[in-house]
Amino acid sequence: MEYIQPGSRQYASAIIALFLGSFVTFAELYSTQPLIPVLTKEFGVSPATASLTLSVSTGFLAFFLFIVSLFSDRLKRKRTMTFALLLSGLLSVGAALCHRLEPLLVIRALQGIVLAGFPSIAMAYISEEFHSSRLGTVIGIYISGTSVGGMAGRLVVGALSDYFTWHVAIGMLGVISLTFGGLFWILLPESKYQTSNVKSRRSIHVFRLLKDRRLLALYAISFLLMGAFV
Repeated sequence: MEYIQPGSRQYASAIIALFLGSFVTFAELYSTQPLIPVLTKEFGVSPATASLTLSVSTGFLAFFLFIVSLFSDRLKRKRTMTFALLLSGLLSVGAALCHRLEPLLVIRALQGIVLAGFPSIAMAYISEEFHSSRLGTVIGIYISGTSVGGMAGRLVVGALSDYFTWHVAIGMLGVISLTFGGLFWILLPESKYQTSNVKSRRSIHVFRLLKDRRLLALYAISFLLMGAFV
């Protein structure tokens, strides 16, 4: 099998594309965090209520990651990930046009649902298209994109909202996401080794994954690390 090999043009393109995709996902996800004081003042609500603009997106993302993963074998890898990135960018542009909290919360919830289509599919793409000896490196670069994206999203939106308005800040992030989503589509190689075995997928029932104590330990580690980080 001809996996994506280091040193090849495809390898560089795939790495850049996956970095951009993870960047967009977490930049969009945490984009409203620096705006909580601004939204509190503009909408006349408590900080806890304003923080729902972040909580609803992360909550829906977490839930739909689970849902999408159940059907990931049936979804076209590149198409699904690109759709998630581009639609999340469009939703940011829509959020920039909101002048009430309620529609903003609805759009943020939709963003969480849409963005779930990227990380759940990206992990499957990486495991299938790269040789197992390179998975650590590729996943490391992918994860670094999430960290850089989360940080950059906060910085960009926070800085732009100081000089302009939060509407402009969120709208500009949407434009950046659309641009990076387009580059992702251009750069990412098509899937060659996508597997879709319905029988095997049914045999590995999801609840079996919740009975393995070694896996439960991994879930607990990620829960605690991310909880402490946030």
